[in-house]
Amino acid sequence: MVDDLSVFQWEVYGLADNPFDTRPISFQNRRLTFDVFVGRSAETHKLENVLYSSSSTRTLVFGERGVGKTSFVNYVRNKNNEKYFTPSSEIEIQRKWDETDFLKNTIIHSYYTLVQLKKSKNSFIDDKFIADFAEKIGLEVKTDSLTAGISIGLISAAKTSGKTNSVLDNPRYLRELFDNLLTKIVESGKKGAIFHYNNLDRFDDEQELSSFLESIRDIVLTENAHFIFVGNRFTADVFKNTDMFNRVLDDRIIINPIDISELKETVKRRFLSLKTPNGHFISPCYLECVDALYMLYNGNTSYIFKSLKQAIIKNSENSPKTLAVADMKTILRGLVNERLSQISPRAKTILLHLLKKKRLNNSALAKDLSILAQNVSAYMKQLQGVDLVFSVKEGRQRFFEPSEVAAWLLLDGAGKSNHRRLSEYS
Repeated sequence: MVDDLSVFQWEVYGLADNPFDTRPISFQNRRLTFDVFVGRSAETHKLENVLYSSSSTRTLVFGERGVGKTSFVNYVRNKNNEKYFTPSSEIEIQRKWDETDFLKNTIIHSYYTLVQLKKSKNSFIDDKFIADFAEKIGLEVKTDSLTAGISIGLISAAKTSGKTNSVLDNPRYLRELFDNLLTKIVESGKKGAIFHYNNLDRFDDEQELSSFLESIRDIVLTENAHFIFVGNRFTADVFKNTDMFNRVLDDRIIINPIDISELKETVKRRFLSLKTPNGHFISPCYLECVDALYMLYNGNTSYIFKSLKQAIIKNSENSPKTLAVADMKTILRGLVNERLSQISPRAKTILLHLLKKKRLNNSALAKDLSILAQNVSAYMKQLQGVDLVFSVKEGRQRFFEPSEVAAWLLLDGAGKSNHRRLSEYS
């Protein structure tokens, strides 16, 4: 039995790696490239129209977690990286950031990408500018002659400016450096730069996010720069309610789940991409498994892939074999029942009610089930302890939702299957 899902050897199926990896498709993912990206043609056209419409734009991309927002933005950035400069990784926004942190991290990510391009001999900016820029921002690059690996370390401000405070804490100096970088990018043949910011859904306080947006408003109006922010529906509401920022926002693009045919094409491409050259390919699952989980999770790709991975690994404990839909349902219900055995009957009642209602706060659960609010909190700790429930804070309210594992209880009986294999991709 495989206790650690991360160590499962997909080679037994003739695959080089996990085809159900839920991490975003990105510039750094060497296994799953942008060739496996499917769909989003309307959203891609809409975002590209924004980028091409002006020399400076601001876009919010939002949707529920697990639907592929980050992969989508990465795909569009990659598709346009001949026209625009774009950092190789998303910039992960942190709570408590101010405009200086925002600009500082944008500059560092940009600089690191320039170094990567230089290392791979794909640089479009001359080496002298990169070296001078490094000195100006107080960063130094060390290249290992054996591995050609690159590390970036902060050096003292005295080396660059002679000041006691780091140059990276000087807002005016950072703005000047940012403007100079963008000017150089355009002079070197690019149309501008695209910056991608994740983690806005980490903000659960409206005032905190609104204050952050107001603090960066002037920065995002910079010429030759395109700013793409990624968040959830709460993020979208805060953007809308922050009038000062909302007035300069060019567009809001909602990302809904891809349709079932696109999801199946995604799985097909992942299999083809990861097939080992000399391996004997065995289809990990039948198409009906994808259909059943698509209906269960309303198309949430992340939840579907996590469930498929769990069921396939359990199904192949003795030898690799194709997962049938009936076996998948039996396996997943068995796994969730193991967790239910660790909680009290009352906690199970609360979970079943939450599965029906989808999303409730503490007081609503207490009212619906005639339970004291403080007792609901205790039961929630039980459920969260076995990963059957998670909480989401929005403003002053905290809501509870069933996890993707809890949803396995909603899988129906064995069902029918005509066993259409994914082995057509072998």
